Amino acid sequence: ARLREYQLHQYRDGRFELRLDTQGDPDPRLIAAVRETWNAHAGDATLDIIRVDAISNTIGQKSQDFTSDFFPSIHEGS
Repeated sequence: ARLREYQLHQYRDGRFELRLDTQGDPDPRLIAAVRETWNAHAGDATLDIIRVDAISNTIGQKSQDFTSDFFPSIHEGS
């Protein structure tokens, strides 16, 4: 109930970062469930989970659930 928005980001070094925009601290049960699922399916990929105050939307005010250093952001245009 505290989760407002999320975004998964992929870094070039193979790490991933899950950004959570939550009302207050993220629910520990959510964090545990995400980590359990990630560890079961993501192999050796590292996942950092952080809380953020907001997740940037695109120019058209659409959210972007996944971003990657391998691809330009839709915020940058084409």
